[in-house]
Amino acid sequence: MSNCSPVINLIAGAVSLRSMSRTSRGIVVLAVALLGVATLLAWPAWTEFGQSGVIGLGLATLACLVPGIVVHLVANSVKGSNRAISLLLLGMGLRVGLVLAAACLAVRLYPELNTQGSYLGLALIYGVALAVETRHLMSEVASGGAAAELQSH
Repeated sequence: MSNCSPVINLIAGAVSLRSMSRTSRGIVVLAVALLGVATLLAWPAWTEFGQSGVIGLGLATLACLVPGIVVHLVANSVKGSNRAISLLLLGMGLRVGLVLAAACLAVRLYPELNTQGSYLGLALIYGVALAVETRHLMSEVASGGAAAELQSH
């Protein structure tokens, strides 16, 4: 790696998923997944819907990322025998509520985003966020969450 730029060396050395806490890892995986899907959808959004399609896609990505981050940050404080269902309900409530509110606000502020493309992008990004968050949170619940992580160190 000595021939790589210093920035790439810094990123490669600083970002190791295995050395991160479960919370940080979940947030990074969610962000990378959403940004990856948004990147894949950016060109079709631009060619089919122009600037409003790309803006809608960006807002959809942000609207789905924020509740995901909140759920991951709160997940460690949820305890008890009903932890799995509590996390699912919390995640569902935040995800649906914040995404719906963001979509309504975006359409109200920018009426040009009230297009089929914006809603399609939101649905795709939402589906990816739901899948990634659910997988991560359920694997955390199955392994005992933060308590298992603390005991392993």
